[in-house]
Parts: sequence; structure tokens; C-alpha cells
Amino acid sequence: MRFIFTFILIGLLKFTPGFSQSKGLHFSIDNEGHSAPIRKILINDKKNEVLTISEDKSICFWNKNTFELIEQIHFDYYHGRFGTFYDACFIADTNFVAVAGQSDNDSTNSIKIINLNTRKIATSVATSIKIVHNLYYSSQYNLLFVGGNNLLEIIQIDNTLNYKTTLTTTLPCDIANICSNDEGMFYLACETGLYSASLKDLQNGKLSKLRHHYGGVNALIYNKIEKKLYSGGNDFSVNRYNLDGKFEKQILKTKSPISSLNVSENGEILFIGEENTGKMHLFSSKIGKRISTNQHVDNTIYSAAFFKNDKGMNAIYSGGSNHELDVINPHSGEIMKELGGNSTILSSITFEDNKLFFTEKKDNDEYNEYFDFALFKPMHLKNAKPFNSDNVGKLKSPYSLQIMQVTIDVAPSYGRILSWTNDENNIFIGTDFHLLEYNRSGELVNVFNQHTRGIRSLCMAKTDLATYLISSGEDEIINFWKKEGNLARKPFLQMYINHEREWIIWSPEGYFNSSENGAKLVGFQNGENMHSHKFLKLDQLFDILYTPENVSTALKTGNSIKAIKEAKDERIVDFSTIKGASYVTIDDFYSLKNKNGKDLLIYPTPVNNGYQTAENQLTIEITAVDGGAGIKEISALRDGKLVALDKNIGKSKINDQIKKTYTIDLLPGQNKIEFFAENFQKRNSLKMSLDIECTGEIKAVSNLKVIVIGINKYKNSLYNLNYAKDDAAAFAQKIREVGNDIFNEVTIHELYDNNATKSKILESFQSIADESTPNDVFIFYFAGHGSIDSKDPEAQYFLIPHELVQIHQEKDVLTKQAFSAEDLKEAISNISAQKQLILLDACHSGGAVKSFSSRGAAETKAIYQLARSSGIVLISASGTEQYATEFKTLGHGVFTYTLLEGLSGKADGSGGDKKITVNELKAFMEDQVPVNSQKHGGTAQYPTGFSTGQDFPIGVVK
Repeated sequence: MRFIFTFILIGLLKFTPGFSQSKGLHFSIDNEGHSAPIRKILINDKKNEVLTISEDKSICFWNKNTFELIEQIHFDYYHGRFGTFYDACFIADTNFVAVAGQSDNDSTNSIKIINLNTRKIATSVATSIKIVHNLYYSSQYNLLFVGGNNLLEIIQIDNTLNYKTTLTTTLPCDIANICSNDEGMFYLACETGLYSASLKDLQNGKLSKLRHHYGGVNALIYNKIEKKLYSGGNDFSVNRYNLDGKFEKQILKTKSPISSLNVSENGEILFIGEENTGKMHLFSSKIGKRISTNQHVDNTIYSAAFFKNDKGMNAIYSGGSNHELDVINPHSGEIMKELGGNSTILSSITFEDNKLFFTEKKDNDEYNEYFDFALFKPMHLKNAKPFNSDNVGKLKSPYSLQIMQVTIDVAPSYGRILSWTNDENNIFIGTDFHLLEYNRSGELVNVFNQHTRGIRSLCMAKTDLATYLISSGEDEIINFWKKEGNLARKPFLQMYINHEREWIIWSPEGYFNSSENGAKLVGFQNGENMHSHKFLKLDQLFDILYTPENVSTALKTGNSIKAIKEAKDERIVDFSTIKGASYVTIDDFYSLKNKNGKDLLIYPTPVNNGYQTAENQLTIEITAVDGGAGIKEISALRDGKLVALDKNIGKSKINDQIKKTYTIDLLPGQNKIEFFAENFQKRNSLKMSLDIECTGEIKAVSNLKVIVIGINKYKNSLYNLNYAKDDAAAFAQKIREVGNDIFNEVTIHELYDNNATKSKILESFQSIADESTPNDVFIFYFAGHGSIDSKDPEAQYFLIPHELVQIHQEKDVLTKQAFSAEDLKEAISNISAQKQLILLDACHSGGAVKSFSSRGAAETKAIYQLARSSGIVLISASGTEQYATEFKTLGHGVFTYTLLEGLSGKADGSGGDKKITVNELKAFMEDQVPVNSQKHGGTAQYPTGFSTGQDFPIGVVK
């Protein structure tokens, strides 16, 4: 079928002089969830979405049926670096949402009205309330009530967003919550109790106190079906009042203050959340009894909501130290789905032997994990390490610490003392809001504001030539502060690591090292335009900012990455000169064509709110718009795997539109089709995604297609190797052996020595491309020489075929005669097999060690780049400045020796199910190659693995 839709790649931002490196960029976490407490949950039935508003100044939009994250928009520039959001409410029948909290600026604050169709700020409403704790919109009167401390502001606002502040009044209490009933009576939860007033009385500042709460009231909800008011307070009670505000009964008594209340749409179930404990109660208003009590989080429950989807009624709530968001069964309280869930707050850290030991668990007295900065990867401790007890100090009160024979009293305005450490000259204290530096006499030297939330753990760290203070906060960012005398004013490096142990470490300029998916987790607001919310991820700037070798050198030496690059005469990225990046939008596109009276395309499907078709192929038309630096290529992905690579774009200038058409094969079931563009400054656009459920009959016959290359004898005998051919032949035999029982057919193209020319390699790729289907599995194995010139910032990685006689050639000669990563990427994209594994034993030393260019980090980057752009699983022999060594005692290179061990069954890590999957193989190689290389050669060799593709089995062990 032919299905036409349009997405547009347009300018993502224009970097202004204020966004240059001299000012520095403010980086935020973007981890498919929130990195601070989620203060409000709203349900938008019109769009089938759940909205979550957080103190991290972002809003997440979740699909109400699938619970997948649709979009997260960041508002870092709207309330300032240290501002926050505390509340939100719908305006004008869910077409707009008002968001407010606290601004950085002591003299101004504003309420942001966001258009939910465009997801951009429609207008800003100035408020005289410095800290807004509560927003409530009355559709009956078109009034927005704004509460903060003991101030109340009433703003008249209509559907066209015309607004006028009609009242600002001082009340005799601090406002926590506001609601109203159908009769025009308003209720206020305050620190001194529960109050009611008509609109007129409210405007005159007259409040009537309702009885039977003893202390502050935090939560209110009006049950429209019952016509009852429910309130929860610091007296641990939930009360019910009638329409006139008369107390009826206490429906529940708890052991902690009530923090949140909500009621189901049918009025039958009440959600009650507790402060501090994380307990939640479900109460039946129909029968007047508690249904269940559950505890899924460890701290305060902030917000809750009920909603209906295609599976019935659900409840959702937020809370806990890790900012959790849980969908629960409203009848039992059991968790149905956890949203986000990647929030990671380290409760304790220590640094020894170039390793950062850490734990997320509170009340734990040992470390089970660490990050190894020699290998740049997280590791699990087989034998737990006890906490470091070198730091002495005794907390006398939340604001007073006795340490190094001095007593330090912290001003309450800095917050409670949460952590501390010291060296021989200084004392460092982490509080709710600041990092504080004191001298040995207990005098305050510096106050640091980089962390936006409480600093939970501190430790000192020494690398080869540098000393750091490391701080870990509730904002989930780990800061490395360089110490030369006193601390530097800003972090030297920053780091983030999530629950799935994806990680990234970056410099103030944005240069970074990361795991496979780590660069997708951090980015920055891409402009100071108040009506823009686009967020630029470091993953989109991979080619120009990913620099693992320089990050490692910076950490060891204490020299900045900028200085390191200048010393190496490497190009420094100047953001002010970068052209507008591209991003993807999608228009309304409903092109339903009939075939024999049947719709070929159905939208939406009840399952995933995407498209459905019975066809097994789509023809998709796209429109690409030049963002200012040309369009170098357009890529199409299916479920993360590259299926089309288009370099035939032609010349264009800014805002030029280029229309292209691509035919994409579908797999049975769900298919995620994505498009993105790369410009000539090597900046990737955001990905445009399209979900298609294929219901057609596609024969699920899976074949294994393999290309195996092994080169012992090169045309230039100086490059000859001992075991590359034997390695390749042994792999071919083993993969046929383990693959015969899992695949319908195993086809292996074997190219050895003088047959391993570039032309014959390309012929093998073309042959497999002609035969393969999306259901097949493809493996490419290469044993021979690989090379890269790390001095060339644009260098490619090359596999060296038999006929190349001189590796040190001009770039054009190498591109023509050697097999480049770009050649491999293009060849891979032409093979429709969805599941692909690349094995590169391609850094053999042989007799050519001295003639090879530097490999190391440059090679790692080039191979990583190939994997991430192709959507494949890739395992390479060497990941540092080492050479893939050949051992006479093994009769193989250590990489292939270990590979054969894994395929013989040792990589089976799923409880002995006899299947070897690519991720099991990758994990085994990463674990055992260093062991085998050290055992047989004396020096540990570390392979490089990138798993950007899906996991899948490649063999069965008999």
C-alpha cells in the first residue's frame, strides 16, 4: 500500500551570543521521567493523556492507554535555574494548563499558561505572590485562584486567555489547597484549619472556620456525585462535610498527616495519601469502609488522580524519594504499571583506587556497586564493601555538626545538614539547598548553588594528578569539584547514572563520554525564547561532543577538556557558530485508501493509539526542510534498526523543502518506524516516529545469513597474521553448529586471504541483501587488520582487505580501497534482516604494530558511531589503546578464543535455557576477554561492546 504522511525537519534553535560557551550551558536530566517530586497529576480525556508536573520544571505527557511517555517538555528558562513548579490546573475545558511555583527572581514571578495543542506557552500571567503553592480554576466563574503563604489572588480569565487580576488579599492563614462545590461555596485548606466562604465573602476576606480538624489541613476534594467535601490534615484524620459545610463524620484515622486526596469519576472510591510514610488508602464512599491500605513508595505521596482507559478505571499517584509514578488497581491498590522509574538518587558514595563506590539504598551499611573510571563502566561487587568510616563527625541537631574539634552551626536558611566530609584543610557540608565549605576554624568560606536539591552524600577523591570533592544530590547529578586550596566555583565534571546503569559524564562545555544510551539522558534548553520548549539532547551532538579519551585525561590530570583539545590542536566547538539544528514534526495525515471495500489503514487502534494495517509494506513520503547547515543524509529505522540510508539529497539552503519517498517492510505485530536527518555539521535531528500494527499474514521463517572474513596473508607481507584465518574458520564452524537447530537455514559466505578483497566483500553483502527478509538474522565477522588515524577529527574506521599494500595512504585512496565504517553502514542498511550482530576482531598486531596509526579512543568512537547509527549489536576486540593480541598457547586471538567459549555454552546466562543470545554473548565477552588475556598474556584486554539493537538468540547449545 502507499501511505503518505509528512514530517518536517526545521530549525530547532538559533544559538544566540548569550548561548555561547563563555556563558556555559545548563544541563538537565531527561530520563523518561522526572528528577524531582511530581507535584500534580492531571487527566486530559480529550487527548487520552496523563500530565505530570514536577518541581524539576518539566511536564511529562503519558499515553493513557499504553502508559508510554509521549513527550517531556522542559521549562528551565521560565522560572530560572533554581526556580520550581508547585502546582497546575486546567483552564478553559482542558485546552490550556496553568503552571506556577517559585521563580529565581526575588522581585517577579509568573503563571505560565500552556496551550495543550501546541504544547507551547500561550501567555504569562504576572503574579505578586512570590511562591505559588496552589492553583485552582473555577469554570463556573472563569476565575483562577492563586494561593501562596497567606496571600490569595483572584484572576478573571476566559477561553481566549484574556485576563485581569480582580483581587489580591491577605488572609489570616497560609493556603495549602482550594476547591469549590456546585453551589458557589469555596473551601480553603490552611495551616490553621479548614475554612469556607462564598465568593463575595472571599473577596472581602471573610472566612468561616469549619470544626473537627485540630491543626493544619493539607488536602481537599469535593465529591460531585455525593455532594460531600472531604478533607485531610495534620491531625491524621480524614473528615467528611455536607454541602453546607457541616461536619458529618471522621471516615479515617491514620498514623501520619494526610498529604493528598482525590475521588473517582463515579464518586465511589476515595484515594488518601499520607505524608512521610508513603502509605495510600482506598476508601469506598459507597459502603463507608476502607478497601485497602498499601505502601509502594518510601516517602510522601504528593498527588493522585483517577482515569478511565480501554481497560477500565485506574488510579495513578506520585511520591517517594525517587519521584515514582505508579498506576494502580483502584479496587485493590496493587501496582499495574510504573511510569518512568529511572530516577536515581545515591544515598552514599566513596572513592578509592579510581573507583566510585555507591549505593541507592537508605540504611544500607555496605556498597554493592561501583563505577570504574579506568574502564569507564559500572560494575557490581561480588563481595560487598563496608562503608568508609574515615570521616568523623557528629550531628548534634539538624543544623549543628561537631567535626574536627569544632562545632559548626548552619543557618536554617541553608537547610538541614544532610551529609558532610573533610580533608586536612577544609570541612564540606551538604544541606537541603547548598554545598557549604568551611575552614578548619569552622568559618564559612564558600556557598555553592550548583545542586538544585538536597545533597545526600559527599566524599573526597584523588586521581593521578588531581583532587576532587564529589557531591551527590537529590537532583540526581553527581558533581566533581576540583580542589586546589579551596574548591573551584563550578563543577569540573558532572555525571549521571540511572537504574539501568546507563551513564554519562560531561564537562561544562558539553564534551562527554557515555554508555550506549547515556547521551540520550542529558541535554539543555535550546534557547532563551520564552515560547520555545525544545530540548537538545547530547545524543544529537554525538559526533562533535563525544570525546571519551579527553574526558578520561581531564579526570586524571585536572586539566580542562578545552585545554586538552587546544594542546592537541583539536577543534573547539563554538555553539554560537552552529547553524540551526533540525527537528521533526508531523502533520495531520489521514490517507485511507480502500482495497476491495476495506480500509488499508485504520487509526487509531485501541491498543497503542497508533495505526493498523493488514499490508506488509508501507510507502512513506516525507518532507525534509534544511535547518541552515544543509541535509547530508536521511535515515529510516524500523524498531531501531537502520532500514534505509539516503545520501542522495542534493543541494539546499535554509528552509528549502525536499520531498522523499521510502518503502518500508513491516514485521508482524507492532512496528516503530522512525526518520531522522543529519546535517553537514554532524547534528542529528530529533526522530519522527510512527507506530504501525501489522495484522497481515507474514510467514515467520527465520534464516541465518553470515559473512565470515579472515585474513592471515596480506598482499604486503608485513601485515601478515598468524591466527586470523583460523579464528574465522573456527567461528564459521561454530556458528553453523549452534545455529542449525534454531534457524530454518544457515548460509555462510566465507572469504579468506586473497579472496577477502573489497569487491568480493561487497559482492557477499549484495548477495545477502538480495536474499534476506526482515525475519532473518545477519552476522558479520571480520578477523584481520583495522585502522584509524586519531589525529584526523573526521577520521573513519577502516577494515583492511587483502589487497591494500600501504595503510598510510591518502584519505581518498583509503576510502576507495579499504572497507570503511560508512561502507559497512550502507551495506548493513541494505540487508533487511531485522536482527544483526557485528563481530570485529580487527586490531590484530601481527608484524605491523609500529606501522599502524593510533587506535584507542578514536577507534572506539568510530565503532560506537557505526553501532548507534545502524541500530545493531556490535562487539569489537579492543576498547582501549591495546591491540587484539594473538596467543600461541591458545592457537587463536584472545577475542575469538573467548567468543568460541561463549558459543559453546559458557555465555548461557538465562538459567541454562541452552540458548545463546547476543546480549548474553556481549556480557560474557566483556567479562572473560580481560580474564583470558591477562591469564595468557599478562595484560588485560578489554573488548568494546555496543548493544543499540534488540536482544535475540543466535544459537542453541546441545
